[in-house]
Order: sequence, then structure tokens, then C-alpha cells
Amino acid sequence: MAEFVSIAEQEANRNIIIDRIKDNYQLQEDLKQLSQQPLLTTLLEAMPELGMILDDQRRIVMANHKLLTNLGMGGLGTILGARPGEALACIHAYRQADGCGQGLSCRYCGVVQTVKACLATQQASQQDSRITFKGTIDGPESFMDFRVRAVPLNVEDRHYVAVSMVDVSDQKRRSVLERIFFHDVLNIAGGLNGLVHYIRKNENADENRHLLEDVEQISKAIIEEIQAQREVQNAEDGALEVRLKAISLLPFLESILSTVRLRIGTCGQTLGSLGAFYSICLLTPWRPALLAVT
Repeated sequence: MAEFVSIAEQEANRNIIIDRIKDNYQLQEDLKQLSQQPLLTTLLEAMPELGMILDDQRRIVMANHKLLTNLGMGGLGTILGARPGEALACIHAYRQADGCGQGLSCRYCGVVQTVKACLATQQASQQDSRITFKGTIDGPESFMDFRVRAVPLNVEDRHYVAVSMVDVSDQKRRSVLERIFFHDVLNIAGGLNGLVHYIRKNENADENRHLLEDVEQISKAIIEEIQAQREVQNAEDGALEVRLKAISLLPFLESILSTVRLRIGTCGQTLGSLGAFYSICLLTPWRPALLAVT
């Protein structure tokens, strides 16, 4: 069941957490202790990704310049003692008065689980995590995917966790697009292979001539699918040159009608008119035409 907490309750929880952070003497002592480790601070700043050091209660004690810059902060003071979700404005961070890691959704959070596993086992831990966040409690939502790695760090008698967060949003998006591409190509190629086998066994020359037209159409569809994937990759790399061109809707719908008729025909059914095709469009997901061409 979804966890609902009103904006007023979240704001009240946020104020409780901020007050608790301000009054914590141990955080200042931890920061002082870690700041006296020059190698540690150098390594933290050398990290190319978002980096932070948490105490055994998952509170931020140190953070590198990249994390502070991405959060739009000039110094550590604003997030000292905050947990990662509170610092990153996660939408679940203030659903409980205990803050980040205590909500129902937090049990599935890769950041929380990675850090907890590291603290429990005193071994490195890694997970992927999607964080949904807001600039303000009642603002619009956005999300980012991170690869989170936590490594145990012991300084004198205190236990800490060094955490790095790599933005893998682009990688995740490309992975989804590639899965769609391979799925579509395999479907089309499978249809083509089945049609070729049918033609080989079919002794009706007139029917085979018409089927060869379908073979040509399917092979063109495979080429178009590959070209579309290449354009997607160019767009991801920022190398796509876009030229807008008007297209005629009727030939476009007729080409889809021909493809759908072929697919339905393999199931022993028929599809006659373009009007009937409009009805199928209301029930069948299909890909709209691309107006951007290269």
C-alpha cells in the first residue's frame, strides 16, 4: 500500500530533523577527527563521482566538492549530519520524523541498503538505486539512477562508511532502448523467416509473387529499424543532425495497414479496409512516424 504523508507533516518532520542535526555535538567531533586525516580528504576530493563519508548512523560527516557543487552548496555546513536522502531531496526523506531510511519505500532503496550492508558486514557493498527527488517539498518530481558503492572506513575507535555515487541515468536509458531495438528486430526477422519457409513450401506461383512483395516490405522494415537505432545513438551522443520534413498521413497509415494485415494473415484472419484498420489502431499499441529525419 502506498505511503501517504501530507506536505504539512513532511515539513514538520523536516524541521525536526534539521533541529536534531544542529544540536549534535558528536558530528562536530567526527568532522574534526576526519579533517585531521590529510590523505583521507585528498582521496575524497580525488573521486570523480559524488563522494561522502557517513558515520555509523548514516549521517554525512564529510562530502567532496563535486557533491556540494551538484547540490548547489558552497560548504558542508548545510548538509552536515543529514542522511543521503535528506541531502539529495529524496521525496521519501521526510515521510517519517526519523528521516531518510525510515519510510516504507526506503526498504527498497539501493543507497540505504548498500550503506546498511556495509555497516553490518564491514565489507564493501554495491547496488544501483533510483532516487526520485524534489527541489522543494511541494515542487515537481525528477529522478536519477545511481550506482552506489560503500566501503568501510575505521578511524581510531569510530566506524565510518565511504560512499561513492555514479550517475548511470544515461546508461540505464540506453540499455532500455537497446532492449527495445533487439526485441523489435528479432520479431521482424522471425516473421520474415517464417514467410520465407512458407514460400519455399508453397506451390502456388501467383500467391508466392504477392508474398515476395511482403518479403520486400519486411526486409525494408528491418533496415528502417536499424537506421532508427543508429539515429537514436547519434541523438544520445549529441551528433544527430535534424531536418524537419512534412509527411503525408495516408501513405503512412497504408504502410502500417499492410504490415498489420500481414501479421493478422499469419494467424488465419483477414483485415480489409483502412477504416477497419482505424478500429485496430485504437486497441493496438503502435509507433508513430518520425518527423525528424537525417
